[in-house]
Amino acid sequence: MRFSHLTAMILIGSLHLIVPLGLIVWAWKRSYASIAALTVQVLALVSYTAFIFLMGSWVFASFYVRYGVLILTAAVVLRSLMHAKNLPFFVSPFSWVDWV
Repeated sequence: MRFSHLTAMILIGSLHLIVPLGLIVWAWKRSYASIAALTVQVLALVSYTAFIFLMGSWVFASFYVRYGVLILTAAVVLRSLMHAKNLPFFVSPFSWVDWV
């Protein structure tokens, strides 16, 4: 199957811009219950951002946009870590059950 240039631009744009920006907004707006939950989300955000930064095809998207995504990711990670001061390390998944 052959892809047109428009299809490639839409696919690359969504994988390089929409998905990481969605993860950034999700991490920015989320309130975490524990440090473990924060760690999982931050690791997902950082690993996806690092992957598209290093291995992504930035031909159709601007080459300099990848640095913007990287800076936004760093800002969200720092903000999330600053808000994690008073969180417990782990919250039991069965906390809604009284006898546990």
